[in-house]
Amino acid sequence: MFIKVTVCGTLRNFMLYYVEHGVDFTNVYGDMWEGYYSSIEGMFESLENYLMKNVDKIDIEVTMNRIEDFVNKSNGIGWGFHDNLLDMYVALKFSIKEWNK
Repeated sequence: MFIKVTVCGTLRNFMLYYVEHGVDFTNVYGDMWEGYYSSIEGMFESLENYLMKNVDKIDIEVTMNRIEDFVNKSNGIGWGFHDNLLDMYVALKFSIKEWNK
């Protein structure tokens, strides 16, 4: 049996996985260094750009639920990390809402 895998879904899942596990790792092992947070934020920014280019090819509801979950889990992480993820999430939500008009 073969499962059809789309490049859009696979790449989206990789980017989500990277950010989700970065947040989970921090919650388990404690605060990290600035470059660590910058890397995760950079991947989230890449994910945002990718989603906006492929919004019509991706299950956006499932994706936004996963994003909301890791943003919520980041609450309490230092260095402004949660604030940055929250700002990016709100901006993405607005952009998708505008795209759907």
